[in-house]
Amino acid sequence: MFKRIGPNKRLFSQGINCINLLSNGDLLLGSGDGTLAKVNSIDFKVKKEAKVMGAVTSISLTADSTHFFCGTSKATIYWCNTDDICPELRNTCHYEKINDIAFP
Repeated sequence: MFKRIGPNKRLFSQGINCINLLSNGDLLLGSGDGTLAKVNSIDFKVKKEAKVMGAVTSISLTADSTHFFCGTSKATIYWCNTDDICPELRNTCHYEKINDIAFP
């Protein structure tokens, strides 16, 4: 039933992983290909868009909804402004498996 609800002629590659609602009614979307998008909740038009490294796994808004943290599958954390969605890398970490440990 809800398969085709969303931006017209605009599908997000690898699906939408997380959604957050802003105080003005807009939606923040994080997709599997690393796209962060700000979408109007009435007509589903994409207002702003940005790419990050890895699939977006989480979006956490601040109390006043002016900024948010974005976590990805490549163990990176981005700090973004909700107005222009310009991601700023804040933290990175090792994300692959560990094969060996050596103690001196």
